[in-house]
Parts: sequence; structure tokens; C-alpha cells
Amino acid sequence: MKCSTCNNDNMETDTFCSKCNSYIANPGLGVKASILDRLLAEIITSMFAFSFLESLIFFEKSPIIKGLIVFVFYSILYLFFRQGLNPGKYILHLRVMDTTTGKQASIIPMLIREFPGKFASGMLTLGFGYVLALFNPNYQTLHDKLARTVVIKETNYIKNIEKAYSS
Repeated sequence: MKCSTCNNDNMETDTFCSKCNSYIANPGLGVKASILDRLLAEIITSMFAFSFLESLIFFEKSPIIKGLIVFVFYSILYLFFRQGLNPGKYILHLRVMDTTTGKQASIIPMLIREFPGKFASGMLTLGFGYVLALFNPNYQTLHDKLARTVVIKETNYIKNIEKAYSS
């Protein structure tokens, strides 16, 4: 399979170009996200979840405010998951892509990936599910494999950053 970005010949089974790291299913959309980007996204998302839990504890005696916080939190998560995102990925311009369709992951793969998948990556395997990304050419973790997803960094964002630093 030829990469439309750099004309490199890739194997039919490749998800990313071996030369330029472009996402072969949709080359203009992005490149393979680094492990560091993915780690930072997880830290940001964890901070978001921690703030949510802290606000519930703070408003423990006020069920109306507590209910409103839960509603807003889950509404935001739904909007993120529907776009193949979580808060950290949104901030860092990362996208979760479905390897079977080549498009952004829909709500079902995102729910599989985020809940039972991340539980399997972290708790069931004692973190080995995350370490798996170090040995996978697509940097896929166990929860990516279970949901059939990969993570990309948006190309337009990268181009804007490069333009800002070259000026």
C-alpha cells in the first residue's frame, strides 16, 4: 500500500507509514501519536476526573449541586467519547481512530476502550497493558487492541505549531 503523503511502499497490514508515520487510512488527518503525548493526555484526563471527585466530596451535603455536577461531567464525557476523545486528548490534539473503519472511533469502541479496556490494561495486568505500547509498532496498548483503535496526533495542529516556531 502506497502512502499518499510520501509515496513510500508499505505492507497491506500497516496502519502507519513506515517512513513518515502518516495514518494510512486517512493520511491528511494525522500521524502516529508518541508515547509521551499519550502519557500526558492520560495525566490531564486523570486530573479532570480527580477534580470531578473532589467537587462531589466538597458538595457532599447538597444533593442538587452534586446531581448537577454529575450531569455536567457525564454530558462532557459523552461529547468527548462521541468524537473519539477524552479531555487530555482534546487538549493535546490527539484522536482515537477505529482501525476497522479508518475513521474516528465512535461511542461504542470508546466505551469499550475507556472502561473495561483500561481496567484490563491497568488493574488486571498490573500495568502491563500500558507497557505493551513500548513493544508495539503502532504504540497500541491492551485497551487499544481490545477496542481495535490507534491514537493519532492531528496534522493540522502540527503544521500550525511548526509555522508558529518558524516565524
